[in-house]
Amino acid sequence: MKRYFSLEELVSGEAVAERSKWKCPVATTGFFDGLHRGHQKLLAELRQWSRELGGKTIVITFDPHPRQALGGSSPPAILSTRHKLLLLERENIDATLVLPFDKAMSQWSVEKFVQKVFHDALGCHHFLLGFDSTIGHKRRGDFEYLSSHAEELEISVRQSEPLLVDETRISSTLVRDAILRGQLDAVRKITNRYYSILGRVVAGDGRGKSLGFPTANLEVEVGAAPPNGVYFAHVQRVLTASGEESPVHDCPALVNVGRRPTFTSTSTRPEEPHSAFNPERDRIEAHLLDYSGDLYGAWLEIQFLAIHRPEKRFDHVEDLVEQIRLDEQAFREFLTRTR
Repeated sequence: MKRYFSLEELVSGEAVAERSKWKCPVATTGFFDGLHRGHQKLLAELRQWSRELGGKTIVITFDPHPRQALGGSSPPAILSTRHKLLLLERENIDATLVLPFDKAMSQWSVEKFVQKVFHDALGCHHFLLGFDSTIGHKRRGDFEYLSSHAEELEISVRQSEPLLVDETRISSTLVRDAILRGQLDAVRKITNRYYSILGRVVAGDGRGKSLGFPTANLEVEVGAAPPNGVYFAHVQRVLTASGEESPVHDCPALVNVGRRPTFTSTSTRPEEPHSAFNPERDRIEAHLLDYSGDLYGAWLEIQFLAIHRPEKRFDHVEDLVEQIRLDEQAFREFLTRTR
C-alpha cells in the first residue's frame, strides 16, 4: 500500500509518476478510528466500485482528529495513525493519504477540498461517502450537496449505508466503550478481529528479567486501552527497530496492563480490580512465552485474547514469581482448549 502524508508529496517527485499510472481511482474519506465492521463495509464497497472501473482504491484520513485540531476535545484514540495504516493495508487498499488537518484546512470550501485533494493531488473523480461523512467548511459537503453539484464538481458520488448489528449502528464510540470496559468479546464482534494495540519496545527497569520473566515494555500512542489486569495475548513483531517490515512472528504472551502494584507505592484498590488505564501512570508489558532475543526498538502488535485476572499486590516478590508461573500454566491450558 502506498502511503502519503501531504498533498505536496503527491504533486512532486516519484509520486507524480506513480499517480499517472492510476486509472479511474476511487476515494473515500474518514477518520476510521477502530476500523470497525462499519468501516470494513465501506471499504468493501470501495473495492467493488474500483473493480467496476478497473481503478485504484484510495483512503483519505486525517491526523490529528479534526476536533482536536480545532481546539476542541476529541475522544481517546482507539488506533494510532501507524496502526490504522497497518490495518488499512490488510484491507487491500492501494493507497492512503494522511492529511495533516489544521484550522486552515477546516476553512476550505467543498469546492476547494474537491479541487486540491481529489483532482490536483489524486486525479480522482469518483468519491464514496460514508453515511454520516462530510467534507468542507461547516460540514457542508454532505451527500445531498455533493450529488446535486456533481456535474460542476466533476465527480461521481455514491453513499454507503450504515451497518446495523442486533439493531445497533456500529460506530467508533461503540468500539471505544467496549474497550474501556474490557469487553473483549464485544470488541471482536464489532471489529471482526481481536482487539489489538501497536507499540514500540522501549527500555524498562529490567525487573522482569531479574525475576526470570523478561518483558517487553511498550510505548503506545493511543489513549483507549482495556482496564488494568493480566491478559492472555498473541504478539506479532511488525516492524524492526530500523523501521523495516519484519516477518510476522506469532508468539503467545502474558500481558500486564497497569501500574505493577507490587513495586509501586500505589496499589490497585480491592474494590476496583479492573481500574481504567492511565497512560501517564500505567504501563503495558508483554512477557513472550516462547521467544528469546533483542526486541528493543521493534514495533509489536499485541492481540488481546482474554482477560485472565486483575492486577494484584504481593507482599513478597517470591509470591509474585509463583503467580506468574501459575499464569503461564493457565495460559498454556487456555491455548490447548481453544485450538
